[in-house]
Amino acid sequence: MRRTIGWAAVAALVVWQLSAGRAGASITAWNCDNDHDGAINCTVSNWTEVDPVNHVYDMSIQGDHLQWQPGDMVGWFNTDSITDPTLNVDTSVNNDTGFAWTGYEADISMNHPFTLSNVVINTPASWTYTLIPVAYNVGLSEYVGTIDMTGTPVIPIGGTLDFQYTMSFSGYTSFSFTETLTPVPEPASLGILALGGFGLMSSRRLRRAA
Repeated sequence: MRRTIGWAAVAALVVWQLSAGRAGASITAWNCDNDHDGAINCTVSNWTEVDPVNHVYDMSIQGDHLQWQPGDMVGWFNTDSITDPTLNVDTSVNNDTGFAWTGYEADISMNHPFTLSNVVINTPASWTYTLIPVAYNVGLSEYVGTIDMTGTPVIPIGGTLDFQYTMSFSGYTSFSFTETLTPVPEPASLGILALGGFGLMSSRRLRRAA
């Protein structure tokens, strides 16, 4: 009887260790910054592991969108194993573009497969979104998922858009990361922007669809 109990204890310990191993990887290194093209100025204001057991992280990004064209926030992650950490990303962007926004697009891309879920628009709370699932983009040679946001009221000059999403990634220990943010101007601003080269925004959308 004692031997039976002993083997049961060992089996339970093995199961516990295996389940702990499946809880997810730890992010061991991280770097992120805007790409300095002048379109957007982003800073990471908070980076916290909120659940050490399951390796869940919260990241808050704050920034100022300065020009109408897309702005990139780029970086990388290193993990201690190929299991998947969970990353909750909260992005808050101030409208310093000089025109009101009727929509906003966030293209999230990585060099390896990942998932996007749990999208929430905090401000304006009346806005809605469409989540385009992650798929491999041949033109970018990356995996890309898209959050298309739109609604009323418009986000005025000086206003703020705040949204969040969850991403998980596995199978590798090193990942590149890009969050490409594109404001959508209200119709009254389109004529002015066309004079400044609205084709750049169109080319970005064509590249995403490639």
